Amino acid sequence: MWWSHADAATYRRWLTEASFQVLREEFVPEGDSGHSLFWARRAISRR
Repeated sequence: MWWSHADAATYRRWLTEASFQVLREEFVPEGDSGHSLFWARRAISRR
């Protein structure tokens, strides 16, 4: 199986484009590498 993942900047952009506000970003180590963990929230739309 082959996995392809975007980089942290791309995930951050996707979250922002989806109207999420990134509150915090962390690096989570796993073995010889790791991944980015984003804490984000979506703005509540007021109509």
